[in-house]
Amino acid sequence: YGDHRDLHSFPHDALPIFPLGGSLGGLTPVNSAPAACSWGAGRLDVFVQGIDGALWHKGYTGGKWYGWQSLGGKLTSDPAAAALSPLAASAGPVDVFVRGTDGALWARNTVDGGATWSNWYSLGGQILPGTGPAAYGSVFPGEIRVGWFVIGMNHVFWHAWNDNTGTHNWENLGGFLTSSPAAACGDGGQLDVFARGANGALWTIGRAHV
Repeated sequence: YGDHRDLHSFPHDALPIFPLGGSLGGLTPVNSAPAACSWGAGRLDVFVQGIDGALWHKGYTGGKWYGWQSLGGKLTSDPAAAALSPLAASAGPVDVFVRGTDGALWARNTVDGGATWSNWYSLGGQILPGTGPAAYGSVFPGEIRVGWFVIGMNHVFWHAWNDNTGTHNWENLGGFLTSSPAAACGDGGQLDVFARGANGALWTIGRAHV
């Protein structure tokens, strides 16, 4: 797609350097994928589905990784995570989302960098089996928002969010999608979501401001 050169065709000094590589341990199901986010400099949070079906969390701060922490639950999808700048609220606000055994979207959150977590709570909806959610966080003057996308049983994009005024109802964004979505929100407020369409191509829908 676009540039077909492989890594060997780039000058060696132009390649990125990743000095923190290595195994983080843990055991995850085959074909499962992690979610990761960062709420500040030098901080990372990674989430996986364990082989016990529960959600597991591992945090990186102060130059080192901490031990795995079980957040419980019973997942039927990969997780999605969103973080906000600590300037938006108290330090370390992170939200994590999963598909539950009932097909609905479930979530937990922390506002203190993972020291404590809320109980699991349902955000409703019915998510297409074999797919999981996408999530984003945004901070703008007068608004702090965490939002989520899923693919419904009718194969369309569904979107809902929480902001200063509370949790907003699901909105139908249409389409006919056949994969989990991915979402990104830029500093200027551009919000985009992506997924595989019925023809196998990548499809997207976006807004100039969330």
